[in-house]
Amino acid sequence: MSSYWQDEPRKPRHDAAETVDLPIQVERTSKKKSQSVVEGTLVNISRDGIGLRTAGPLTLQEAVTVRCHIEEPDREKPNRDFVLPCIVQWQRREKPRQWLIGCRSTDDVDWETLGELFLCGALSGSDDASDFDPAGGS
Repeated sequence: MSSYWQDEPRKPRHDAAETVDLPIQVERTSKKKSQSVVEGTLVNISRDGIGLRTAGPLTLQEAVTVRCHIEEPDREKPNRDFVLPCIVQWQRREKPRQWLIGCRSTDDVDWETLGELFLCGALSGSDDASDFDPAGGS
């Protein structure tokens, strides 16, 4: 673990709402991979990373682009696509054919995007986020 994570306080994580299964697409940037897009679901998100659940593993330190479509509950507002360039930091098998994957975003997730995820019901309003750290910090 790098000294960065030992010296920097962790940014708050926000768990995905249990009632909403927000689909995520992970675009793999390497053309050598057999599967260029991996489907998954959101586990949690912070300003500096995202936790995912997928059916298969990715490659550590792989550059990926995480995408999801945010449906606005207010029909007056347009729906929005959320795009986050990331680096795969860690992964672990949760069950057969199910992986937990933590990615560090290359840019901070903006406050507007976090707000929209809360407003559309994709994130839990609970303050006690899981210990599943997308970016690999403690």
